[in-house]
Order: sequence, then structure tokens, then C-alpha cells
Amino acid sequence: MVARVFAIALLAFAAGCHHAPPPDAPRVTWKTLRGLDYQTGKVPDDVKKLDGTVVRIAGYVLPRHEDTGFQMKEFLLVPYPDASSDFPPPPPNQTVLVHMAGGEAVNYTHDALWFQGRFTIAPRKSAWGPVTYQMSATATEPYKE
Repeated sequence: MVARVFAIALLAFAAGCHHAPPPDAPRVTWKTLRGLDYQTGKVPDDVKKLDGTVVRIAGYVLPRHEDTGFQMKEFLLVPYPDASSDFPPPPPNQTVLVHMAGGEAVNYTHDALWFQGRFTIAPRKSAWGPVTYQMSATATEPYKE
């Protein structure tokens, strides 16, 4: 019995953070995020209204090269699966620096995931280079449309 409980706990840990987000958070598309001109700093109104709100966005996890396969608390969320930390990541208006809230973590996967959390427009430098968007993620789930 103890071995079974341990195995279940180990599987839950290995799955990472997959708390299903409530369906009422607005979905943000990468097309919307591309509207911000990171070279001039011009932020369109539809992007401005997202700042500080809780949203859902689907994408792919881009870890630092040394984090692949580990429980990650910080990573880039990108719009396509072929991005690599060995090469320049997508432009700053096509990346979201995700911090997992509450000490949660997520495992690296090649599959797309939904992330939900507080979204901010907060340009800064990161381990991947400059980023424009950040999210404090409180929930994740596998991508299903």
C-alpha cells in the first residue's frame, strides 16, 4: 500500500503543474501580442488593456538549455515548437516570460500547453534576451481546442 501511494505521488510530481484553469479568463492570441512594436515601444490599445489582467494563452515552453527535462519555475512561452534556447528566441513581442506562481513548477514538454495567470507588459532582460511580456502563471493544462 505504501509503495502504491508513493508511486501515485511520484507520478503526480512528474506530471508537473496541471491545474485546470477556469474557462472564463479571456484568451490572448499571438497575433494580438505581435501588435506591440518592440522597436518603437508603441503599444496598441488592445494590448494595453491586457496589462495587469488574468488571461489564458497557449504556447510552447522554451527552457534554458540546461533546464530541459527538469521542473521549471521560469521559462519562455513561445508561439511555435521549433524555438531553441541555443539560437535567438522569437522577438520580444512573441515571447512571454513565465514565472510559475506559488512555488509551482512545470515539466518541459514538446506539446503545447495553456497557461493562465496575471499578464503584464514589463520589458526587461532575461536569460534568453530581451522580453516585453511577463506572466505569473497560476494554472496550466494540455492544449486542446
